[in-house]
Amino acid sequence: MNKRISELKPGEKGSIVNVGRDDALGIRLMEMGLTPETEVRFIRQASSRGPFQIFVRGYEMTIGFPEARIICVQAQ
Repeated sequence: MNKRISELKPGEKGSIVNVGRDDALGIRLMEMGLTPETEVRFIRQASSRGPFQIFVRGYEMTIGFPEARIICVQAQ
């Protein structure tokens, strides 16, 4: 089942399907390692529309709510 990172629950994992944009933001997210078929684990969110902490490629990363809404993952 495909979800956005913003829809994952803490501890839930997913494999990136796509970033959802091909502009500068999408390119920047892919440069940060958020590429298709990469596994992502959602750690926590600061507040209801705050930043998301995720674990990807062996390190923790924080992305904003808008970015978390455009990255589509295949939930595991």
